[in-house]
Amino acid sequence: MKLRAALPLALILAALAPAAEAASPPRDTDQPETINGIAIRAGIERLSYISLRYLGVRPSYDACIAQTQGVVPKQQDCAEAELTYQDSRLNRAYKTLLADSDELDKRAAVGAERAWLTFRDKDCAARAGRYGSNAGPTTESICLMETTAHRAQQLEDWQTSLKPSTVSQNSGFSGHWLYSQSCGYKHSVDLYLTQTGSDVSGHWGEGTRISGSSGDVKGKADNHQLTLQYCEGDDRTGYTKCPAYDPKSTDNFILHGDELIRYRGRGLGADRTFEKDVVLHRVVQGKPTVEDTRCPDKE
Repeated sequence: MKLRAALPLALILAALAPAAEAASPPRDTDQPETINGIAIRAGIERLSYISLRYLGVRPSYDACIAQTQGVVPKQQDCAEAELTYQDSRLNRAYKTLLADSDELDKRAAVGAERAWLTFRDKDCAARAGRYGSNAGPTTESICLMETTAHRAQQLEDWQTSLKPSTVSQNSGFSGHWLYSQSCGYKHSVDLYLTQTGSDVSGHWGEGTRISGSSGDVKGKADNHQLTLQYCEGDDRTGYTKCPAYDPKSTDNFILHGDELIRYRGRGLGADRTFEKDVVLHRVVQGKPTVEDTRCPDKE
C-alpha cells in the first residue's frame, strides 16, 4: 500500500477558507443588532438600551439631566425628583393590582413586592459602592429611580394581563399613550390616562432633548372624543399650577383604534381654535413603540 504525501496545513486551510466564509459571512460590527425591535450596538451592555421612555420615565427627567451639563450633584436632584413621581406611580399600580387579584394571587403579589424592595435597595447600594463618595450617591439615586420605574411598568403590565381587554380597542382612553420623535429635537408626549365612565384623569409629560415639563390632566370623554385640561408641577409651560386647572387651556383628542390624535388648542375664549398636532400610540407590552421619523427640525 502506497502512502500519499500529506498536504501542508497552510494549503488545507486556504482551501477551506472560501467555504467557511460562504457558510458564515463576517458580521459587520458597525451595523446594529436588533433585539425585540431595539437596535443594539456591538459591545454595549444590552440592558442599557431598554428605553427609559418605555418604562414611563418622564421627558422632564431627560430635560433636567441635559440642563445639569454633567454636574453630578445636580443629576442627583433630577433623579430624586423623578423617583418621587415613580414611587407614587408604583404605589398606584400596586394598589390596583391587589384590588384586582384574588386572595391567593394577592398573597403572592405581596411577597413578591417585599422581595423586590429588598433586592432593589441592596442592588442599588452595591452599584453605588463602586463609585465612592463623589458619584456614589448620585449613582444610587439614578439606580433607585430607574429600577422603580421598571417595577412600576411590570406591575402595570401584570395588572393588564389580568384583564386582557384593557389593551384592546374597547379599553377607551385608559392606558399609556406615547408620541416619540426619533430625530431632530426628539419631541415626545406621554399621557397616562384612567377612564371611569366619562371621567378621565391622569398624568402628562412633554418635552424635547432641550427642555420638558409634566403635570396632571383631567377631562371628559364623549364616545371617541376627549377634552383634557392641564395643570403643571414645575412652572415651565404657563399652565395653572397643580392641583388647580385652567378650563380655558384645553386640547381635544380623537380615539382611532390604538391611536390618539391630538388637536392642539390655540387662542382663548371664542377665538380658540384646534389644529391637528401629533398622533400618540398606545403602549402595549411586547410590542415595539412607534416612532415618528419625520423631522422638519433636523439640524
